[in-house]
Amino acid sequence: RYISRHRRRCVEEYKEIYEKVKSILSKAFKIEKSSIRENSNFEEDFALDSIELTDAICFVEAEFKIRIIKKGTVNMQFPVPVTVHDLVMLISQKIKETAKTEMNRIV
Repeated sequence: RYISRHRRRCVEEYKEIYEKVKSILSKAFKIEKSSIRENSNFEEDFALDSIELTDAICFVEAEFKIRIIKKGTVNMQFPVPVTVHDLVMLISQKIKETAKTEMNRIV
């Protein structure tokens, strides 16, 4: 039972992040939401270059209040997402890390 509840919660969180990412990409890069899929490749499907991908990550950081690109990082020296799914998983990981850090500060 716990596993199914946990799995259901993880799926719901993933879907929520995925929908927000679709909205961000759609608004920022004028991409039709319906054409954004989990396996969409940023370079091949949306023709985003590294600067635009960095911009997308900055938009995501602001929306989710997380830090993906460390201050002072140059030349994409961070986990570079290739697909929308990669980005969603990276966001999920960073949200959990941020929550854990916040909890440790409280304790």
